[in-house]
Formats: sequence, C-alpha cells, structure tokens
Amino acid sequence: MRILGLIEVTERGRSGNAEFRTPSLYRLTYRYTDKAGPSDEWRRYDTIEQALVVARAARQSSIERSRRKRGHRIQPSLRVAS
Repeated sequence: MRILGLIEVTERGRSGNAEFRTPSLYRLTYRYTDKAGPSDEWRRYDTIEQALVVARAARQSSIERSRRKRGHRIQPSLRVAS
C-alpha cells in the first residue's frame, strides 16, 4: 500500500501481547533501499488540493472497512424532506 506516493507500507504491524506484537514498517519512496529504487509517484498530483481529495477518499474508505470488519452497519445519510 502506498500513501500518496510518498510512503509505502512494507510490513503491516500486528497487535497482541508482548511476544506477538510487531510494529508497521514503512519506506520513503524517494530514497534508495536494498529492495527498491526511488520513485517519483508523488508527482502525479499537480496541486495540494488533488492530493487532499485522494487522501480524504482513502481515509473514508478505510474507516468504512474497519466499521464493517467490527460488525457496525453503515447508516445511510438521512435527508430532511422539504
């Protein structure tokens, strides 16, 4: 998973007790590493506004996925009749 082309999640962390807990690991995509060279994916956004729209959409879908995973029902928005 990449976050706006700047950060790549290389390993997802796990919660649990002390023996099984591990942190998430990340890679800055514009730096060389042993496993990958730098990328310029962040340049696909011409303005900060475009990046913010993508970030908000990703955050919202992440929230919805976690609610479904925990058994929450997503309520449709209520509209007031005029």
